[in-house]
Amino acid sequence: MRKYKGPLALLLTLIILLGGFMLGSPEAAAEDLPYAEEMGLEFTEDTVLYAPFFSYIEKNGEYVPTVEGLSFTSMGDMEYSIYSVSLSEPDEEGMVTLDILVTASCSFLLENVNGYENDPQLGGTMRSEIFDFFDYYSGYKIPFGVLGNSDSTEGSVEFQVGGESVPVSGTKSREDSSRWRFGSWSKYDTWQNELLWEYSYKYSFRYPADYDGLCLALYKPGITEYKELDTEEVPESEPLLEEDETAEDYYCLRVTELLAAFGS
Repeated sequence: MRKYKGPLALLLTLIILLGGFMLGSPEAAAEDLPYAEEMGLEFTEDTVLYAPFFSYIEKNGEYVPTVEGLSFTSMGDMEYSIYSVSLSEPDEEGMVTLDILVTASCSFLLENVNGYENDPQLGGTMRSEIFDFFDYYSGYKIPFGVLGNSDSTEGSVEFQVGGESVPVSGTKSREDSSRWRFGSWSKYDTWQNELLWEYSYKYSFRYPADYDGLCLALYKPGITEYKELDTEEVPESEPLLEEDETAEDYYCLRVTELLAAFGS
């Protein structure tokens, strides 16, 4: 019996190790960990969030860094408020429709110096962050085109969740409104106007009724400088976090929690 002790011990060790891999080694567990947990994304229950926006002057549809006698004197944070969330009953194909309405509002001051008369083709506009939608398990986003001159855009993707393909399609649309709140003249013939601006974003998605991984993300640093927008090309789906970003750069919300909060 003694001569079999070594081989038997070795065989027993191999069985234990193999069993460990089959039951789930640390490496295998890491592979099965959802993207949101692996990247350490933090989820908030707040439905009102803030991020910086960038205001600039535009003439004839082009960016103008400065115009003599006209300047923006203050900028602040855009306020994003999730106004409503609703989910339909499954249809004949077992698909549900999710509708989310977000309002984004801000105000800033426009200063007019030395009686400069505002050119009707000269106006102030802004760039601000909007929500990204991504999958909790894979981390990939739903690719939408940029809302430039168009008021709506579409996107679709197939998330890989637990070895299965989950089709998700959606539309994003926008409406905006603004109103002036006038300031007062100074002794230097300078006046200030406060512009109050509000956007309404409506998101509508269709996906299988048993899918629970859809999430929202808002980029905390916002937009603080002018960048050209590609309004024609729809990007490919990619993970939420880019190479130079961390989990701390985003506010994240789960749709399942929003539905519970809104009683849907």
